[in-house]
Amino acid sequence: MPGQEEETCKSSQTDCIQVDMVGCQTELTVKNMKDLEDAATSILAATKKQLCSTQLNEDAFLNDNEKTKFYTGLPNFTILMHVFNLLTPYIKSGTRTSLSKFQQFILVLMRTRLDALLQDLAYRFSISVATASRIFERWIDVMNIQLKFLNLWPEHEELRRTMPAVFKQNLATKLQL
Repeated sequence: MPGQEEETCKSSQTDCIQVDMVGCQTELTVKNMKDLEDAATSILAATKKQLCSTQLNEDAFLNDNEKTKFYTGLPNFTILMHVFNLLTPYIKSGTRTSLSKFQQFILVLMRTRLDALLQDLAYRFSISVATASRIFERWIDVMNIQLKFLNLWPEHEELRRTMPAVFKQNLATKLQL
């Protein structure tokens, strides 16, 4: 091969070939290499952006109110973060889960908003079904306590007064039994 010198040596134990110099011929110029590097950087940036859009983390929801509303039921990212910040002090950080607190919160909201199965959530977040279940139970307990003030139930009299006639009849029938 041109530009390549080989030296063969024999020893008592093995045969070896030593390569002193290897050459490579190319028609690429520095400009071509720079253009290829720029193209690779551009493809990498686009791939990162696409990956971020499929992940369910803060960056994926940051400037996408439509995505926030679809997955969580909350109208925008600002409200999502306010509710998240209200709840996080009451969630203990576990070392056993690979999900951030935000991802755990999103998992819970997706389960309640979309009625997503735990198996589906486990696949989406790359965790076990048991872990998804533990996360859901822990967050629901905290949400029940911390967000209780949001449940505004009418008084009994208000319910009876505004109850449809059919319901009133069925209620009266059940009370007579």
